[in-house]
Amino acid sequence: MHIEQHGATAHLFTDTPANGGTYIGSVAVLPGETPTSDELVKRLGVQWTPFDYDFAVAAGALGTYRISRKIPKGAKVLFGFYKVDTTATSASDAGTLSLGVEAAADLMAATAISTGTTWDAATPVLLPNGTKDTVLLTADRQVTAVIAAEAFTAGKIHGAVAWTFEHTRAKDFTAA
Repeated sequence: MHIEQHGATAHLFTDTPANGGTYIGSVAVLPGETPTSDELVKRLGVQWTPFDYDFAVAAGALGTYRISRKIPKGAKVLFGFYKVDTTATSASDAGTLSLGVEAAADLMAATAISTGTTWDAATPVLLPNGTKDTVLLTADRQVTAVIAAEAFTAGKIHGAVAWTFEHTRAKDFTAA
């Protein structure tokens, strides 16, 4: 972890920006305070990473699309949601879309457009898959959308995933 402190604000990165470090977040600090990266992570709490897929921007060919900014290694994705803004279509509605972050479909299993609800404009849907556990990232990752079976001819979704860092050090669990 790398910290850059400017006045009353400390910025936390996975590494120095010059080395391609991913920005994690910023917190207010007291004058003269020099918090450790562990202290900053605790103060940051849950973070949200938005994502979106738009056929008008990304086309719709078969493949994997990175649709968010990076989420840092070691983050634990707790849950998320998505909302369909424009109903997804393909030539015969056989196209499938899955959402993932560590693996191709760990947030939402590949589901065909023809199911009639999953990729139709509707109310927000909770992730991951309604039943899965949290997802621990083994490297910096981005939310991905995987289009398979048939290219999309329309569709737009947006959403976000909530993540945090696990704190499992013994000192975090000492008696008061």
